[in-house]
Amino acid sequence: MKVSVTTTLEHLLIEPSVSLYKLVQWTEDLNLSDFYQQALTKGFNNNSSQHMLVDCFRKEREWAVWILYYDGIAAGSVAAHSLDFLENSYRICARTCVLTHLLPRTHLRSLGYTCQQHQNATAQFLYQGV
Repeated sequence: MKVSVTTTLEHLLIEPSVSLYKLVQWTEDLNLSDFYQQALTKGFNNNSSQHMLVDCFRKEREWAVWILYYDGIAAGSVAAHSLDFLENSYRICARTCVLTHLLPRTHLRSLGYTCQQHQNATAQFLYQGV
């Protein structure tokens, strides 16, 4: 079963061009051929095709993939799916990819702390649902 979530990043990002960002749940109708090609060129193999980015989750009980658009251009992706071996749990931030050359901002605001905080299996993988 596919998770049904649609949202935008307009209220999360702070910069003058904030309205140019949009997070869209993946559907068969999206044309991501340029995104896949650029991801492959950058070496982001897990984001380089529908097979790698989306189809790998189809056997999961719940899953969703979102595409980040900037000014109408696909510039990133992220996915989440259920973890049936842990009760009420999900893997979040799977297949995270950002093509920074397409964005006006190419760095995190608190790079040192943010990266250190999430560089372990627990922070990236094992968050149990409430």
